[in-house]
Amino acid sequence: MIALDQSEREISGTKNVLRQPKIGDEGVIVNCRADDYLVESVRPDGTTQWLAVFRDSELEPRQSEHAARITWSAAQVRLGLPKATQTIDPAWAENAGADTDEAWSLVCRFLEPPDRQGNPSNAFVRYAFDNAPALMKGTKLRLFERGTSDYATVEILA
Repeated sequence: MIALDQSEREISGTKNVLRQPKIGDEGVIVNCRADDYLVESVRPDGTTQWLAVFRDSELEPRQSEHAARITWSAAQVRLGLPKATQTIDPAWAENAGADTDEAWSLVCRFLEPPDRQGNPSNAFVRYAFDNAPALMKGTKLRLFERGTSDYATVEILA
């Protein structure tokens, strides 16, 4: 958390540990919505100290991972969405030409496997290599789908 637009907000969590979020808290984005994010902060003992909605301006993603929405191809939906909680596949900038070999390995981490989330699926993504280009909010990528040889669209949300 880098800023709080509201000092108090509607929250939910585990009874007896529930508290308001504060600057410096860490949490995991559990749902990306059109204009905001549902974020959960879990204590080391596994209890939820808060679950709340935040605006983009209140959050700062970890340096290496970015919240993303992955829209799978129709062929992948027919075949079945991935059952894994992590994948590593080549990805290209959305506007890269068909003849480009400028692909980077994209690590996609899912809190819940895509086959349970549906299409589109929320993920946290990062490139596997530090010398890869920066991922920024609004960036769109083409992600290779192993089972179909088609491409999913990855949109960086934060």
